[in-house]
Amino acid sequence: MKYLFTLSFILLSLSDVFCQTNKAEPPYEPQFKSELPILATVGAGIGVSWYLRTQIEPLTSVQIDALDRRNVPSFDRRATRKWSTAAATWSEVTTYTNMALPLVLLADETIRKDFKPVLLMGFETFLVSDMLSRVAQVAARRTRPYAFNDFSGIGNELKTDRNARFSFYSTHTSHAAALSFFSATVYNDYHPNSKFKPYIWTGAAVLPLVTGVLRYHSGQEFPSDIIAGYIVGASIGWFVPWLHKKLKRGRKN
Repeated sequence: MKYLFTLSFILLSLSDVFCQTNKAEPPYEPQFKSELPILATVGAGIGVSWYLRTQIEPLTSVQIDALDRRNVPSFDRRATRKWSTAAATWSEVTTYTNMALPLVLLADETIRKDFKPVLLMGFETFLVSDMLSRVAQVAARRTRPYAFNDFSGIGNELKTDRNARFSFYSTHTSHAAALSFFSATVYNDYHPNSKFKPYIWTGAAVLPLVTGVLRYHSGQEFPSDIIAGYIVGASIGWFVPWLHKKLKRGRKN
């Protein structure tokens, strides 16, 4: 899997070598008056969701003993038998790798000239992804798969931690997909005729999928959590650049 990450980084890093420089007007032009409502709304959502998380009581030992994997939908049930600390660690690595992709875009000379709006949009993409996943987790309060697992290596302390109640949907997968698809979308907007677009989009699709698979094998999330996180994150990664293009066109009309 590490070779997939390396390949995607190389493709993005060499983009200004293999692609013709785009002399056209930049596709994005964020302005304070349009960014402030977005940042304020997202910031408030994150703050409220984090507060609500602190008000949710962790599972008790009695509640954990009463958990029955037969009550889990059949599509998700196998996740209750998964547990791997190595997979959990690697899922952190792959998530942060995807989150760094907007910085890798700056290797492209054309994009680097517009680094302020690109990094601002990348930051907004992360914040929106984080807010929506936190809100969903507080609303759903779905118990993580490892809480159902009777493997002796999973301590009761982990199961009674508040975090065990926030499985839906996968924050890691959502972050990975959001920043990965954001990077591919931005690249596409600056280089619409690049012959490397298929490779960029393939990397954007595969990298967060790897994160999702690792989260499943770690016992942290159910497949349905991962699928939802992937879809929501990818949608955010596409939507934020599209929104800024739309706002710019609106100012010109």
